[in-house]
Amino acid sequence: MLWLHLSSTQVLLLIIISIAGKLLHLNEVEIASVYYSNSGNLIVPIVTFILGQDWVLYGCVFMSVQLIFLWTHCKKIISRESSYDWKKIVLNINMISIFIGVVLFFVKNTICPEIISNTLGSVGSMIGPASMIVTGMLFAGMNLKQIFADKRVYFVSFLRLIAVPLLALVMIKISHLAMFSADGNKIMLIVFLAIITPSASTITQMCQVYGNDSRYASAINVMTTLFSIITMPLMVMLFEAVI
Repeated sequence: MLWLHLSSTQVLLLIIISIAGKLLHLNEVEIASVYYSNSGNLIVPIVTFILGQDWVLYGCVFMSVQLIFLWTHCKKIISRESSYDWKKIVLNINMISIFIGVVLFFVKNTICPEIISNTLGSVGSMIGPASMIVTGMLFAGMNLKQIFADKRVYFVSFLRLIAVPLLALVMIKISHLAMFSADGNKIMLIVFLAIITPSASTITQMCQVYGNDSRYASAINVMTTLFSIITMPLMVMLFEAVI
């Protein structure tokens, strides 16, 4: 049920952002950077530290939906493909991994030997540190003076860190999703945290692979990461006041 609610919420957000992108004349890198958040790299360590490892599951539900969109919608617009290649999508190693993960979750992971489970757990623990290394590499390779002089990056950062979170907050409030269970507030807070993070670093990597503007995607990622230090606490405060 939660997966269905999150899917519908993300689909609605995608439709709104796509329409807004046409009205605001956003290019494909800007649309992807506004919609796709760095949820996987930041939410796992944040939720683990604040709420505990058991609550990471709810962040993973959000990430699983976003990953499907990343390798369908995002890949299509970044690569400028005219249509979807469903064979490549279905057989993509990322999509296969999501499917296997869902199966293992429902069978309670009993078919995996302990050595494999421990190995996967260790790899999972590296998500946060590895993402910080990637972000640091982006910072080191960028001309910060040039980034701060680009007014367009400020506008895209505003959309990613302010406009989209406010829109998501209104949707959560209107849909009463926080009331569907006793822990609804905490679950929706985790989802909201995933939405208010900086733009996804995956956008930069996809731009590099498919020959799009990776430098501009990196600039947006760097700027939103810097500003999120201020905007994320403010958005959490607003969430607690409204929900």
